[in-house]
Amino acid sequence: MNTRAAPPRQPPDAPGRPPSRALAAGLNRLPGLPVFLATLAVYVALVPWLARVWARSGDEPHYLLAAHSLVFDGDLDLNNNYAERDYAPYYGEYYLNPHVRVRADGQAVLTHNLGLSFAIAPAYALGGLAGVLYALALIGALLAAQVFLLGYDLTGNWIAAVIGWAAIAFAPPVLWYVFLVYPEALAALGLILAARQALRGYRPHQTAARPLSVTGIVQFGLGLAILPWLSSRFLPAMALFAAWGLWRARRERSRPWLAAALLAGAGLAGYMLFSFWLYGSASPAASYAGPIPLAVERSFALQRVGRGLLGWLFDNQRGLVITAPVYLAALWGSALLLVRRPLAGLALLAPFAAALLPVAVWGGFWLGWEYSARFLIAALPLLGGGLAYLWAAGPPVRARPVIAALLAASLWSGALVVAQPIRGILSSPVEALKPRLDLEAVVPAMARFAFLPAGQGAVAGTPLAGPGSEPSELLAGAVRARLTEAPTWQAPAGESGLVLRQVDLPEFPFGWYTARLPLAAPDAGPDTPIASIRIFSPQAGDYFSATILGRDLSADGLYRFGFYSPMYNGWGHPPTVLVSATGQAALQVGMLSIAPDLFHSLGLAAVWLLAAALVGWLALRKARQPRPRAFAPPPALSLGLALLAAGSFGLSLRPQPRTYLAVDLQRTVGDAVADPAAYRGKAMQADPAAGHEPGRLAYSFAEPYGAGRYRLTISVAVLPAAEPLSPDSVLGSARVIGADAAALAQRWDFTAAGIPADGRYYSLQYSFENPKPQALIFMLDYAGTAGLKVDRLIVEAVD
Repeated sequence: MNTRAAPPRQPPDAPGRPPSRALAAGLNRLPGLPVFLATLAVYVALVPWLARVWARSGDEPHYLLAAHSLVFDGDLDLNNNYAERDYAPYYGEYYLNPHVRVRADGQAVLTHNLGLSFAIAPAYALGGLAGVLYALALIGALLAAQVFLLGYDLTGNWIAAVIGWAAIAFAPPVLWYVFLVYPEALAALGLILAARQALRGYRPHQTAARPLSVTGIVQFGLGLAILPWLSSRFLPAMALFAAWGLWRARRERSRPWLAAALLAGAGLAGYMLFSFWLYGSASPAASYAGPIPLAVERSFALQRVGRGLLGWLFDNQRGLVITAPVYLAALWGSALLLVRRPLAGLALLAPFAAALLPVAVWGGFWLGWEYSARFLIAALPLLGGGLAYLWAAGPPVRARPVIAALLAASLWSGALVVAQPIRGILSSPVEALKPRLDLEAVVPAMARFAFLPAGQGAVAGTPLAGPGSEPSELLAGAVRARLTEAPTWQAPAGESGLVLRQVDLPEFPFGWYTARLPLAAPDAGPDTPIASIRIFSPQAGDYFSATILGRDLSADGLYRFGFYSPMYNGWGHPPTVLVSATGQAALQVGMLSIAPDLFHSLGLAAVWLLAAALVGWLALRKARQPRPRAFAPPPALSLGLALLAAGSFGLSLRPQPRTYLAVDLQRTVGDAVADPAAYRGKAMQADPAAGHEPGRLAYSFAEPYGAGRYRLTISVAVLPAAEPLSPDSVLGSARVIGADAAALAQRWDFTAAGIPADGRYYSLQYSFENPKPQALIFMLDYAGTAGLKVDRLIVEAVD
């Protein structure tokens, strides 16, 4: 019998413990580390691409400019920064309209909360825009790890937590806002840190609550404290969690919880003092100085709220669940958690409501120059916990296939915009699906309001006495007029011409509309043409066109009609509205009111809401309790992912050529054609035989390029012609233009002598020097002398 005593077991922190086991124990205390590293590897790989192709628009260049001022000027005065165009390296236009408030001392300070600019300033100092995007990728990876941990907290099931992580980290809109210079991702990180601490003791699989540690105090307090510095719109969610912390401090007689809540309050108090110093007001919203969106909707208060509540969820272009349908499942899972563990469910859903409700009440719904439902972003990662709970607790046969299908659709939608970021503003997943599946008629479209006063742009008639002297109201398009359905303009018999003209109706989006036009022609016969109306777009043709006869006038004096706008790009392809008097009878006309069709906006949205609730109920029937699956990744996994992230970062620093697919670019002439010999089987083609006039066959959006020498390569083919071309015939030209055209504007003509007219593709190469960091546009012009095809343009740095 062996009587030797076994060696004593060493505690985890014993000094003599082998290094490999100590490392394994340390990594096991960081269950979110593999998720953080995997996400970071993907995000940093995307940085070079998105730094180049994602045009910085909206508020982004202003946050960056404030960071620039902090780094290089050491102040918050942006006067010199706007004047000297310090935004040129990342902004495509020559002029950037300042977002500033001028103080009494003459300093121009940003009209946005400056917390984001403070946060990104160190990264901006290290690498400009690219440095900021790497920092945002790091923040995004931290956020993704917290989403995984939240799902694991709620379910104890690592597979369910992975599903929640994948849906938030790699699906829109959070995926997009990781790389957009907005405060959303940082605010989301603050909220989820606070939420995970708030859920101590209320996690469904937790048997005993541990007291709040010093680390927990810091995560909860600082997570909330940063929110007022980022934006006043995060204050409702902050208030919810701060109140939660105070409630727990009182209920549990807990000093740590009191300290955490007071730390959050100190962040708010600190920002109020800063705001008072900078803006002269302690209000957390003192920085904001912009107009309220769609102020005209003050006259439609209930409809405005309904449009906001339903539109930010279901609108064709900006609706959350249209962009990323996986959030339907996330909301179902959060609702199930609310029923079973009310406080845990509230921690997920209350911040979402605190984000949606104020926006709906304040501004309703609008189609701004932004990606998806931006004002909801900060609350969305919390819903990843709801999705994880649904995966773990829902009936597997029903819930999991639905989740998988919704997640796949969401990942596809996100990838579309990553590949072509402008799609996120000027298009919709519904439009992208249209060639295969036309859903336009069944997806809600909130559309917008427009109010066009008679007499605007008129060449005939005069104002009616009386109505013009009444108080006016601010309407869409910065037009001032009184909201009325009474005639305000008159054109006598015998005088014909325009009585209302609006060229390029601004920001007029896709959707169905109903219109009301006050008309009166008391002396007109039933068959007398009294007026004509035309609404059209040069790109899409007529939206509505009609000649109005005397018999068409209604007893209430309103001419009603409906029409459809097919254009998703309401900025680039706005319609024109014309109302004309025929002169065959005296005519009185009033304000043309254009409103979204109620069925295609609110009606369809209500149907979608009911359908979503029904499908959710069916998916949740006979839900079970989550089945824990412990997460114990081997140390080698984290080490391997760390190497992967480091390698991804290293590769991302290497110069990468930019390839433009011609059919994805803008154009003024030509058609997209299938061509097996072309790059990716597609090309742009223009041909005199097809009636194509000279124009731009392909031109890129403005994208930032650093200073240095570059080579532009264009792949073109000349179509065989019936008559041989003169060798000196110009076929087209390649051009590069900088945002500062005085610094860079080059053109290279190519002739028939250099390219055989045999239909084969040839590469034309041109070198140029970019004298300073700025946005560049690349063009291929078609001269109209011979048929021409182009499949791609390549720009690469030359050592």
